[in-house]
Amino acid sequence: MLSYRTEVDVPALRSREVYDFLRTCDDQRYHLWWPGTHLSFHTVSGPPGEVGSVVFMDERIGTFRLTARGVVRKLVPDRELVVQLTWAGVPLPAWLTLSFEDTAEGVRIVHELALFFRGAGRVLDRLLARLALPADFEQQLAGHAREEFARLGQLLHPRA
Repeated sequence: MLSYRTEVDVPALRSREVYDFLRTCDDQRYHLWWPGTHLSFHTVSGPPGEVGSVVFMDERIGTFRLTARGVVRKLVPDRELVVQLTWAGVPLPAWLTLSFEDTAEGVRIVHELALFFRGAGRVLDRLLARLALPADFEQQLAGHAREEFARLGQLLHPRA
């Protein structure tokens, strides 16, 4: 399994604010978060912000465009959100985990995208990554996560 992990410290925000925003995000709020990069995010089925609901996301990550559906697999109030990506309703070996921890200055957000296989199947991971992702995807994703969460801080606390 390949794991792309980025930690971002955002001053003035609290974990509850980030968790609540992400759990209830819709297209309008997603656009405001990062216009031109965050294209679409909304609940397709199930109650918004609940385990089992299906979400649709469309965003630019550097030169890569991620358009996907996912199932909310885990919610830990004010601490963690996990979405498993799907294709045609079939769960993929791809998970987006966002975790939050309050710090003295604000919140530490950990953005982790885990892709491909565990166990014996992981021998295919590097090959699949080369076929499906840009060579510098890890750097693009890390830069994207740092920028988007800085922007979230500015959106939720414009004077901070």
